[in-house]
Amino acid sequence: MIDRVVLFESTRFAIRAERSLRAAGIPIKVVPTPRQYSTNCGVAVAFTRGVEAQVVGHLNEIGVPFSGPLDL
Repeated sequence: MIDRVVLFESTRFAIRAERSLRAAGIPIKVVPTPRQYSTNCGVAVAFTRGVEAQVVGHLNEIGVPFSGPLDL
């Protein structure tokens, strides 16, 4: 069950993150930014708790700035 999300300051970062995470084989889903979180970007990357460390590690590795992970 998808229960975590990371947010981005721009759509450019969100697209870069999505492409790279998918290429790395990490299961994610692109979703609209949840209303309870304010951000300049209208999309977020959602995933399960089980891959949280992979998502965070990968985003740090490729240098994409993000906020989170946050609960959905």
